[in-house]
Amino acid sequence: MSSDLPLVSIVAICYNQARFAVETLESIRNQTYPNIQLIVVDDCSTDNSAEVIQNWIDEHKVDCEFVKHAENLGVTKTCNDGLRRVKGEYYQIIACDDILLTEKIERQAKLLIQADLKVALVYSDAFLMNQNSEWSRSGGKFIQLNNLLFSIPTGSLTRFLIKSNGLICAPTVLIKSQLAKDIGWYDEKLRFEDLDMWLRLSTKHEILFDERISTCYRIHNNNYTNALKRDFDQLESWFLIYWKHRISHRNDIYPRLISIIKLMVLQSNASVKEYVRMIVHFYKPANNLKFALIRYLPIKLISLMVRFLN
Repeated sequence: MSSDLPLVSIVAICYNQARFAVETLESIRNQTYPNIQLIVVDDCSTDNSAEVIQNWIDEHKVDCEFVKHAENLGVTKTCNDGLRRVKGEYYQIIACDDILLTEKIERQAKLLIQADLKVALVYSDAFLMNQNSEWSRSGGKFIQLNNLLFSIPTGSLTRFLIKSNGLICAPTVLIKSQLAKDIGWYDEKLRFEDLDMWLRLSTKHEILFDERISTCYRIHNNNYTNALKRDFDQLESWFLIYWKHRISHRNDIYPRLISIIKLMVLQSNASVKEYVRMIVHFYKPANNLKFALIRYLPIKLISLMVRFLN
């Protein structure tokens, strides 16, 4: 490690990613930035991920901390377990199926060093990569996949994050460690870690966009992005995140809550009723509730919610 530059901590989290873990770890080992603390956390994988990681550490004699969970804790608790071990001024989390481009840490650490003190984190777009590790600089990109934007925002991004469903690709981010610690790290009641963290940081700090793409984000059947679209528990986490921030951004968040309720209803899960009650209770005093219901909801769902108004 070089003491002339701020220490950057990288937390690589793994769950059943034996096939991809070495690629991720090699992308960390090949960073041009010389002062990195590596923490690898395996969340009780049921494949041979832990063995693959240990073999890689032994083969390359890597100076790192390797944590093996005795039980599966889930993403947010695993992230926090890694973050409690962070010593760096800046940190980043990466899942063991994504890849950092070679100059990622060097460039973004420099940007944070030079940035205004109000800046909490820097992020970039990411190249999309398939399960065969195929990607192209002229191919698909994360922000392009999720939203059509003519310009990528920098600064105070709370409203943008709400309206875009958190359009920041997690492995592209480098964060000031103390600011994340000050707000209590990640919320362990949630199934995924990033959007709630971005929203909490953005209420007090600014977010900086790096024009240079820094990461390859893998799209495959078992990763977070695809699971999020089909998993009721993930929808529940989306709801709880927006519910946490409902007071200060009421008008922006209401349509988001409603859209999540729609998806929950399509899942035909009985527990959705509790979330309907939460929305109705919160908006019942508003004079425009009936208009809002008609505007945002299908007839079947309006009928469901009206029952809770009576």
